[in-house]
Amino acid sequence: MRSKIRLNMRNAVLTGLVLICFALGATAVFAENGTDAAYASSAIDVDGTSVDIEGYNINGNNYFKLRDIAQALSGTDKQFQVMYYAEEDKVIMAKGEPYEPDGTETYVPEDPETQTILKTISAVYCEGQQLELDAYNVNGYNFVKLRDAAQIMDFALMYYDDTKNVSFVTDKTYAESEEFYGEGEGPSVDPEPEPEKEIITDPSGLFATQEINEYSRYFINNVDGYKVMIPSEMTVDMSISEFRTVLESEDLTIEVYRQDMTDAGGFASYVNYGNKFINDTSTYTKAVSRYTSIAGYNSYVLEWYRKPLAMVENDKCYYASVDVDVPGNDVLTFIFKSSKSFEDGYGSKTYMNIMNTLSSADKTIQGFNRQTATVENTAWNKETKDFYKKYFSPDSDFTWGIFEPMAPFTFTELSKIEEQVGGEFQFLLYYTNINTDLVKLETVLANAAEEGRTVELTLQTVVNPSGTGNMLMDALDGKYDYFLNQYARIVANSKEPVLFRLCNEMNGDWCMYSAYHTSKDTQLYVEFYKYVYKIFEYNGALKNTIWVWNPNERSFPYYDWNHALCYYPGDEYVDIIGLTGYNNGTYYSGEVWRSFENIYNSFYYQYCAWFSQPMMITEFACSSYGGDKEAWVRQMFEKMPQYSRIKAAIWWDGCDFDAKGNIARPYFIDDNAGVMQAFKEYFEENQ
Repeated sequence: MRSKIRLNMRNAVLTGLVLICFALGATAVFAENGTDAAYASSAIDVDGTSVDIEGYNINGNNYFKLRDIAQALSGTDKQFQVMYYAEEDKVIMAKGEPYEPDGTETYVPEDPETQTILKTISAVYCEGQQLELDAYNVNGYNFVKLRDAAQIMDFALMYYDDTKNVSFVTDKTYAESEEFYGEGEGPSVDPEPEPEKEIITDPSGLFATQEINEYSRYFINNVDGYKVMIPSEMTVDMSISEFRTVLESEDLTIEVYRQDMTDAGGFASYVNYGNKFINDTSTYTKAVSRYTSIAGYNSYVLEWYRKPLAMVENDKCYYASVDVDVPGNDVLTFIFKSSKSFEDGYGSKTYMNIMNTLSSADKTIQGFNRQTATVENTAWNKETKDFYKKYFSPDSDFTWGIFEPMAPFTFTELSKIEEQVGGEFQFLLYYTNINTDLVKLETVLANAAEEGRTVELTLQTVVNPSGTGNMLMDALDGKYDYFLNQYARIVANSKEPVLFRLCNEMNGDWCMYSAYHTSKDTQLYVEFYKYVYKIFEYNGALKNTIWVWNPNERSFPYYDWNHALCYYPGDEYVDIIGLTGYNNGTYYSGEVWRSFENIYNSFYYQYCAWFSQPMMITEFACSSYGGDKEAWVRQMFEKMPQYSRIKAAIWWDGCDFDAKGNIARPYFIDDNAGVMQAFKEYFEENQ
């Protein structure tokens, strides 16, 4: 036993979990995965015959190679065979079977100073039962605690403090081990570990940390109730701690969510629906998909990767998602994102090295979310500043807008509606996508300016042809740079203020830019948002662009990793918070009629707590199926003034079709005389 271990920097960067300790009677060495490791210098004999066994003292306990122990006991009454099944990552210890060597026994590497110790993830079985072993992996081989092996195979241990020698006594039982210790010495196979470091609670109370050494520390989440070992350099972001925790270093991000399964359909549904993106084989390559046990709980592990995107700096394109079915009808989800492969070079996955340190902790505080700040947009010209002050100041009057499919390209249909209601819709919603005719866009902006109207200009990515990837990722790879630059120039050249809404309702699975389609990675939406912002800045379009960030009132799927706040790009990128909530009616089974107050009351007050920016309802309407549309609209007019931070609303004058082309949700403003009368009365009172 002449080997030492030293810090392997390549793997230390990947795991970030590296420690050092000093053990009595041992040479101080380095190891990974947060272990205090030292070369174990004890001599070993079996029934008086000296044997060679590779061993280490880890966290104050002696660990020896399982195959070396099996070979040492071969031919005795306590012999056992070791069998490894790679596909299942499973080890079987077969009692009473003669050991069959594989050539790795008592192996001492040519360069013993490059040993790497990792927490093992292999399941170990004996006599049909999975064993709860505290085991480690050293260069692909399992090392077990010596007293555990002795207890499983039921042989006695004898340890001499003065010489540090250990004897295996096969004609005695494990329970008889104490008979072999010198008077007054007692069992000392496992020396007492050093005292634990102090636990330091963050001033917020949301989390605590416990230093292990300069390389590693424990992170204790007081909101979600778990403890896990992380690299010391990782920063902690709990700004939306009600929903998410982010641990981050240069090359690795870990997002952690504790999902309440009450409304999420159970563990199997959560796993299956949330990971459907992996079926897009043109974008993602699956590396691992398996169920396993973590911290004693049923867990699902999915690992995948995609190509790096040219416009994303240090793109973290290697992913792993680990869902742990914990008590309390909850699931803990860890999403790992790395700029490097998860392979550690020794048969383990770096993310599993972290997951294998998971344990429960007390929940001592409720999560909360930081309120955003209103940041003055210094890029605006005078006209845009005046516009914003007129329409979106705290004392601004309420402004109405409309989506009429042809306006402002033509005003023919809109003019008819406005004549009937006796009023004008100042804001006009207009949709574009990356395939939009840019000449038509110029016409739309010019027509709106000529009529004295303001465009709520929406840009979306759309569905690519099957098997050709995702348009948002294509854009982040530079594929649509020409279009986006031309688009920004047209906005800049229009000179009039524009309410610009980029990829709205991103938390809905009907949008291809939702994390449901982008492998649960909301950061890709944020990267795209910021990338388009930079393109607007480069082309001089910030001077007249007012940025409207607009999720849907409800997240689909209703999972925390898809929560609207996870898509927020940052205070400096958002001038107005957009709200969208429809009364869809009851055309489809399971739908319910919802009043305006039912939709917006809790929604609005929750947003007031989260956001400081002014708000507008960027689009909304009531279906004609399932209830009294006129009564709905009249309640809307009655309740709207109570939501004083909402400064504008856009009625969506259109419809949704079912799969057969039938109108399923008629949102038309003019299909009900009572609705038109209600709007007319409003405009008469507010001219």
